[in-house]
Amino acid sequence: MSGSEIETAADFLATPLRLMLAETEVEMYFTAGLLPSALKPRLLVVHKSTLLEHLNSLNSGYAYCIIAGQWQVAMMQQRRMYRPRLRQRNPPFDRNFY
Repeated sequence: MSGSEIETAADFLATPLRLMLAETEVEMYFTAGLLPSALKPRLLVVHKSTLLEHLNSLNSGYAYCIIAGQWQVAMMQQRRMYRPRLRQRNPPFDRNFY
């Protein structure tokens, strides 16, 4: 499925991607039902600074749940790149899924 659009949880699970969330975000996304529980096996829980380090380096080896302001920063970082590394799932997979 490499390069294909991720439309569903099943599509995501068919990729090698993992979902990186900060420790403080797990409850917000899964307990509140903002992300399907089927994604939990692919969850990588890290400290917020680790998450920001990966996101700021445009590491496309992970999926991230970020707020609109963080996505705007990532887009600004990618503007000068020949091939942007991060893509937004459009419309977002559920919410805030990039």
